[in-house]
Amino acid sequence: MPYVAPVTLVGGQGGGPCSFDGAQNGAVLKKLDVWAGPTQVRCIKVQMSDGNERMFGRAGDNHYSFMFEDGEKFSSLTLWPNNAGNRLGGFKFTTSNNRNFEAFMTNGKPSVPAREVDVGSGICFGVQGRSGTEIDAFGFLHYFSKPNDKSQILHVLMSHTLFGLMVYPAAWMHCKTSLRWDT
Repeated sequence: MPYVAPVTLVGGQGGGPCSFDGAQNGAVLKKLDVWAGPTQVRCIKVQMSDGNERMFGRAGDNHYSFMFEDGEKFSSLTLWPNNAGNRLGGFKFTTSNNRNFEAFMTNGKPSVPAREVDVGSGICFGVQGRSGTEIDAFGFLHYFSKPNDKSQILHVLMSHTLFGLMVYPAAWMHCKTSLRWDT
């Protein structure tokens, strides 16, 4: 079984549960569209590498967008609740290609403490949280790699190129490609 990292959710308890998991299809995060209001992130649209997409919340005026390049993954990720602690206030990340993205409520970066996320392998396969008309809580789903664990890679079609996604102990998979990650 893949070693899935614990999800770091930031925000409040309002709205209903929401998630979008591309692992069953071997998909990874491809594009994020974010709409922000004065005191919270209002909407996030997630597109996976297999073309499937979902929108959480309702789109608004202030729009931010980020498209991941093939093979690009998180190298750091930070999430903020809004100042009241009951919604997502914003997030920022850096990728393996040294690109940065941030999306915050339009009144500026929240003044409450941020949550640094251990991104593990950096491979993001979905999102989880709570939403209604706004993003009440939000987090990213990603894989960890176990230190000194010889692992094999399941190939995934990602924009017409092969990209390793799911990390399985070698005994579980029969693949030609082998990879060792040291964390």
